Amino acid sequence: MAEATPRSSAYAGPTMARGVGFQHVGACFSTSRVATRGIGALYDISNRKNAEGALKESEERFRLAAEAFEGGVADYDLKVGRVARTKRQLAIIGEDESFPATPEAWTSRIHPDERDVFIQARQASSMERHRTLKPSIG
Repeated sequence: MAEATPRSSAYAGPTMARGVGFQHVGACFSTSRVATRGIGALYDISNRKNAEGALKESEERFRLAAEAFEGGVADYDLKVGRVARTKRQLAIIGEDESFPATPEAWTSRIHPDERDVFIQARQASSMERHRTLKPSIG
């Protein structure tokens, strides 16, 4: 009697390039360990591949623009508490890539006379976006 040994793997062959994914779900083997039957699933991954390509292209355009710009560029993501920054941005403030990539670290570099104004403006901006996205909440 054949034994079923489930296995799962992604097929990375030529069909993947055409936007089709394959997942091997399981196989049946004879008592002499010869595969006698297999089962799998095909699925369309065209949308994911297209989105990955568009994202890669967009990131490359941004990288080229940031490198050509004489100033520094930083992207503050306050939702997750992360700051992405260019090497030029770090050089302008006299830091290297070991400088923490957090909003708090960047805020600490703002001149003390302007720090409170910056924090208030950032909070007001966050509140305004919240009201814009959810106008039914007061």
